[in-house]
Amino acid sequence: MGKNSLTIEVERLKKEFYQGMAELRESQRKTEESQRETDEQMRETDEQMKETDKRIRQVTDGFGKFTEGLVEPNVLPLFKELGIKITGTGTRVKRHYNGETMEVDILATGRMNKRENVIIFIEAKTDPTQRDIKDEIKHIGEFSKFFNEYRGRCVIGAIAGIKIAKGVKEYAQKRGFYVLAPSGDTMAILNKKEFKPRIWR
Repeated sequence: MGKNSLTIEVERLKKEFYQGMAELRESQRKTEESQRETDEQMRETDEQMKETDKRIRQVTDGFGKFTEGLVEPNVLPLFKELGIKITGTGTRVKRHYNGETMEVDILATGRMNKRENVIIFIEAKTDPTQRDIKDEIKHIGEFSKFFNEYRGRCVIGAIAGIKIAKGVKEYAQKRGFYVLAPSGDTMAILNKKEFKPRIWR
């Protein structure tokens, strides 16, 4: 290969090299741009998901407060009919123990049979499920650990809801719970008169 031919070949190879480098840089630029767009889309999606979660919590919390607001004023007259004199009620009552928190939707204190101090532990849900009842049973079992000031009092469980399925109602009653649901403009206890609640001591 002559000198001129060698020079031409070197120039050709250099041209191909620089062209390849330019194409590589362009490919990298497009990749980086695409990555930035993907990152931006993911960031926007993440923000949208956070906003959606926030709205869901607000709606859920709103329904919860509505249910509690409907139930709490009726606790005194409803349980008075059962011979339980309610002396106090509170909504969303919280206590903390060893880094854990227990919150009771509606906590009522009173006297049963005119002498025995009693706690009515009420979970208020828009549409309660069997899982809610199982969770409440667990929470009642741990009640005195969190609410030490009520240690020694007997505890009765109740589940309240705007809509209560027949199966949930039956399940709750079998577990010894009072069941509260809307009746006209007020609330009613759905249990039969002969019902005997479970009492945790």
